[in-house]
Parts: sequence; C-alpha cells; structure tokens
Amino acid sequence: MLVLLFSCSQEYEYDYETQNQPSIEPSSEVEVDEDGDGFPHWSTTSNQERADCDDQDPLITPATERWIPEGEFWRGDDEAPLAGPMRRILVRNFCIDRFEVSNDQYADFMNEMLLVGYENQDEEGNLLYDFDDNDDVYDPTIEETDNGYRAVAGRGQHPVTEVWYEGATRFCEARGKVLPTEAQWEKSARGTDQRRYPWGDTDPNCMLANFGTPQSRCEGDTMPVGSYPEGASPYGIMDMAGNVSEWVYDYYQDGYYLESADEDPVGPSSGYFEDETGQGFEARIARSGNHSTEEGAMQVFHRTPEPATGSSNGLGFRCVREIVP
Repeated sequence: MLVLLFSCSQEYEYDYETQNQPSIEPSSEVEVDEDGDGFPHWSTTSNQERADCDDQDPLITPATERWIPEGEFWRGDDEAPLAGPMRRILVRNFCIDRFEVSNDQYADFMNEMLLVGYENQDEEGNLLYDFDDNDDVYDPTIEETDNGYRAVAGRGQHPVTEVWYEGATRFCEARGKVLPTEAQWEKSARGTDQRRYPWGDTDPNCMLANFGTPQSRCEGDTMPVGSYPEGASPYGIMDMAGNVSEWVYDYYQDGYYLESADEDPVGPSSGYFEDETGQGFEARIARSGNHSTEEGAMQVFHRTPEPATGSSNGLGFRCVREIVP
C-alpha cells in the first residue's frame, strides 16, 4: 500500500507495507547483516542512514528507526523558561522511531490488548485511549467497532493523540521499546551543534513544521506523520517540531537540569508543577510544540509540564529501542 504524504505544496511517497523509504538505498558493502535486508548492524557502520537497529528483523530498517550514536551534546537553553541551564551531557547509543506513532499503529495495539481480555485498558486497569475527552473541538481519531478499534477514515497515518502516559508506555513496551528520556529526545532532535530547531536555526515556516496559534495556523490539525521532510532533524527524525508534542519518560521538577547526572540522565523520581493560576499537579514532561502552538514551542529545548494523568488532542509519542553492542 502506498500512501502519499503532503507537506503544504510538497508530497512524497512512503511505502507503509514494506516500511522502507524509497530514498534510502541499501548498500551491499556491509560488515554484518544477519537479517539480509541490506542494512548493517548499527555497531558495524558509522553511517547512520544505513545503520540497522535490529539486525534480526528485516522490517526494522533505517527507514523506521534511526541509530543515535553515543556522545555528548548541549542540552537546554539558558534563556528559555523551564529549559535551563544549558549543560553538556553524555548520552549512550540508542535507536529512536523516525515517526510519531500513528492512529493505525495504536488501534492495532488496542486490538492486541482486546484479544487478551483488556478493553481499552492495560493489565493494571489504566485506560489506553481517551474516548471521553469533551474539552475541545477535536473529535476522536480512533473509533470503536463491533470487532474492536480502528482509526477514523482518513486519519490512519496521522499521529495518535488523546493517549495517557501509561498508554504510551505500554505501547512501547509491547513493541520491545520504551519512551525516550528527555535527553534522548533532545539529542535526536538537536544533534550536537546547539541548533535551535531540528532543521537548523532558520525560523519555522509551514514548509518545515505544522504549528501556529488559534489566530494563524499552518493546518489547524494534525498532518500525516512524516509530512515535513525538510524539517527533519540531523539524524533524519521527522516531526520533532510541531504536529503533536510528545510524551517522554521524565517527570518535571524545578531545578532538575542543574542537579541532573552528566551521563544518561533519566529525570527526577517524582514530579510537580504549579501553573500561573496556582493550580498544582503531578507533572510529566512533553517535548516539542504541536499543530496549535506558536514558533517558540518549536525549539528543540522547549519543555511542557503536563498532568501525569491527563491526555490532549495535541499530545502523542514515539518510542526508543535500547541497544547494546
């Protein structure tokens, strides 16, 4: 099945059945390629566009996951609210999904859970998808059917939203992965050159990302995952600015960046945030802006404390694969 993905006036073709992007040509010059897909094991190549994050599964290629090599980068920003101080930290090897999790993928997961007796919930009773969110103008993008769940027509390849933190965590676990830490997410978006946006330092526009305000928005809703190839990060990761913001593993605590570990920080053990109205809540972190946030939220160091027990029409996620040589 070939799906056309649109980015303003641009379009490109993505093959979702083979999960292989035609622009990536496998090389025959590989050191180790156990699954025979033409891409070498990540530890045997220095080319991130060719590195295979799981050399036992031919469906996992650089088109679906990208290897982020071990090394230091500058996290945070000294001037941005909640994002300082800027510090140099080390993050070890990991792989990250190139695309945000889609409605089709999440509906498939919900059906898998249903088959083992869990209707829109996990084994602990945590709800997976918020069908009852009536606080906004956006309709659900997953629907219930007589046989289970499916994406609403035309929204299958859009990023899933209205997913709680526990639902995102459980999806990643079912795929042998985890949510990214803040440090992993930011390195994937930023690279090592201290850029402000995934694509560089050029101010955002509607060819690079899906963003805006209620008064002036690029689209006013989500777009299919991968619709903005010109806005990719240095590692080829898509939609790390705009479209939807993304759950990460970490809790939020004031001052944590100053106190965090210098190597592979995983966030504080608990989280709390008090907003401008004095309302306080247990807080996890979402990274990036979404389809209805202004350009400041597109910056790679932007952080949003989110209620740990909440969901949103502008909040989705992607997963990380933990790897060892």
